[in-house]
Amino acid sequence: MTGARMVVVVALAALARPADAGPRTVWEKAAGPAGREAQYRALMARGDQLVERAAEQVNLGETQGGRANGLALRAAEAYEKAAALKPKAAEPRYRAAEVLYAHFVDENDHLGGDQLKPAERAIAHWDGFQKLAPRDPRLSDMLFRRSIALTKLGGINNYRRAAADYDAALRLEDAASASPLQVALLLSNAAEIHMASGDLERAIELYSDSLDYNPKELYGYGLIVALDRDGQATKALQMMQDYGYEYEVLFPDPRKESPPFFVPDGDVHWYQSIGEESRGNYQSAINHMSQFLAFQPKSPYVARARERIKTLEGKLRRAKPKKPASAAHEDR
Repeated sequence: MTGARMVVVVALAALARPADAGPRTVWEKAAGPAGREAQYRALMARGDQLVERAAEQVNLGETQGGRANGLALRAAEAYEKAAALKPKAAEPRYRAAEVLYAHFVDENDHLGGDQLKPAERAIAHWDGFQKLAPRDPRLSDMLFRRSIALTKLGGINNYRRAAADYDAALRLEDAASASPLQVALLLSNAAEIHMASGDLERAIELYSDSLDYNPKELYGYGLIVALDRDGQATKALQMMQDYGYEYEVLFPDPRKESPPFFVPDGDVHWYQSIGEESRGNYQSAINHMSQFLAFQPKSPYVARARERIKTLEGKLRRAKPKKPASAAHEDR
């Protein structure tokens, strides 16, 4: 058997083995570094081919959980095997994370069930990529995607990690050359994550900055909620009245505009509560704030929500018309 043929045999054999398997045959041992390099290249090429096939299935209208996802998992496994062969190589980790993100994270509002492990795998691969290639020009985009994966996993620790990723991405972003709309999006997303993690001061700062780049109503609504949670209810209510509460801002037509990238479960009820309060619909405002508490019983803003309910109940009592004196006399 020629040396070239032996390398091909070794490379093909690697495709059917677990990533952590060591050399098992005399051929592999004889191949040495050249054989490992060939295996690595073959696995990377295999991963790329599977990514292309998965993309083709998506273009054909494959639904979530179908053949496209199976191909994506096989692609990630090929990249993971390549990473095991070259532990200091950043590229296979990057590609594994990207394919897992594209098929199991990007299109899902929240993660659960069989989506959890691919998301966690993607985050681990991005962590490895960042450690191995801290100056890679793709780092800013990677931080953005990793933060989204972390927020969709949920939990205060993941929110804090996501907030740190957004802050790092903003430091890497060239504000002078970037689109103002893109900068505003990054700032508002970062603000939402900081608010979810309990850092209202930073959230208010970032929402205000996002409005400087793009005075979008949705970013204004985010600032209103942050102010309200910070105890600045009068200012928040005045801002909502100035904007004019519109249901469509929170729930845009998906055919015209993408929905907000991330809102923790139940948070939308806080937005709606202030909106209804701005219209004088105090009972509806109370109902929405109560719904927030039902969805988020462990939120850092539970105490503030209960305070707001008491305030709204007071407004509701004062808003109810008093019975005329004659009617009150007849009731006796």
